Amino acid sequence: MIVPTFAIREEGTSYHYLPPSVIAKPSLDLLKSIKELLSKVGIPFKEGGVWTTDALFRETPSKVHAYSKIGVLAVDMECSAIFSLSIYRKVESAALLVITDTLWEGVWKPAFEDPRVVSVEKRVSESLVMYWREL
Repeated sequence: MIVPTFAIREEGTSYHYLPPSVIAKPSLDLLKSIKELLSKVGIPFKEGGVWTTDALFRETPSKVHAYSKIGVLAVDMECSAIFSLSIYRKVESAALLVITDTLWEGVWKPAFEDPRVVSVEKRVSESLVMYWREL
């Protein structure tokens, strides 16, 4: 589980809503609530940045290394756009990512149907349904 605290903007949507100088970040209140919920239900997580890109074949080793040095933990395709639109519209947003595939060992390891991944997805979904009002 990753709880994104910021997103590197390398997709096309966010620039329609915010100038390039603005950092895409989630709502601090909602971020805090999500972390408290995960802790309450005993789901381990890491928090840090995500690199949002819609050009998945441009995930070069040099970029991965450079972004990991600044706290990026994962690659996704939506977070920076969602955070940017939320900032623009002045509404809260946050994200909670279940990591399915890995590439950091130099080989793509898809795990979308791995029982451990499915189990975590189920626990997170059930927890969100049960405690959504606390968010």
